[in-house]
Amino acid sequence: MSEEKKPKSSFAGYRPRRRVTMGTLFGVITIVLFLSYNAGFLSGKTAVPELQDATEEVKEYVEQLQKENQELKKKIVAVESNYQIQNEAQKNLSNHLKTLQIQNTELSRDMALYQTLAGNRAQSQGVEIKSFQIYTTEEANTYRYLLVLSKQSSPSKYVQGAVTMTIVGKIGQKTIQLPVKYVDSTREDGLGFKFRHLQELAGELSFPDEFVPEAVQFVVSPDNDFPQFQRHYTWLTDNPDIG
Repeated sequence: MSEEKKPKSSFAGYRPRRRVTMGTLFGVITIVLFLSYNAGFLSGKTAVPELQDATEEVKEYVEQLQKENQELKKKIVAVESNYQIQNEAQKNLSNHLKTLQIQNTELSRDMALYQTLAGNRAQSQGVEIKSFQIYTTEEANTYRYLLVLSKQSSPSKYVQGAVTMTIVGKIGQKTIQLPVKYVDSTREDGLGFKFRHLQELAGELSFPDEFVPEAVQFVVSPDNDFPQFQRHYTWLTDNPDIG
C-alpha cells in the first residue's frame, strides 16, 4: 500500500510578526528627542547667542544707571552747598539786625539821658504817631491808609491801647464828622495796638458819593503808663509823610 503523501502547507515554518504598540513608539520618540537636546546643549549651539545678547544689554543698562547716579550725586552736592551758603547768609543778616536793634535801643537811652542831664527832656517820651499816609484806590471814594505808632521810652516794655479815627469833611456846604468803625479790631473802643518799638496799622476807608474828606483826627489812648493825646492831619493823598 502506498503511503499517502500529505501536501505541504505554504504556511509551514511561518512565524507571525509582533505588532509595535503605541507606547513603544512614544518611548522611542522621547528617547530620540532627549538625545538630540542633550547633544545640542553640550555642543553649545542652543540659545547661547540669545543669552549673550541679553547679558550685553544688562551691562549697558547698568552702566547707564551708574552714570545717572553719578550725575545725581553731583547735583545733590551742589544743592547742599547752595543751601549752606544761603543759611549762613540768613544767620549773618539776622545777627546784623539784632545788632542794629540793640544799638538803636542804646542810642535812644543815651539820648534820653543826655537830654535829662542837659535840662531839656525829649518832647515826646511816650507813644506818638510816627507817620500817617493815605493812598487812592481804583474804586471811587475808597482809600487806603497806613498809620505808624512808636515810642521812645521803656524799649523793653510793651505798650497797648486803642486809637480812634474821625474823618472831617463836607457834603455840599455842610461839615460832617464820620467816625471810622473797625471791623477786625479786637477792642470796642477803637483800633487796638500792642508793641514795644513801633507798629503799623492799616485799613481801608469808603465814603458816600457826595462826601469830600478834608482832615483826619486821631485820639491815641494807651491803657497805662502813657498819657492820651490827639493829632490832626490835613487830608492829602499819596503823600509819604502827612502831618
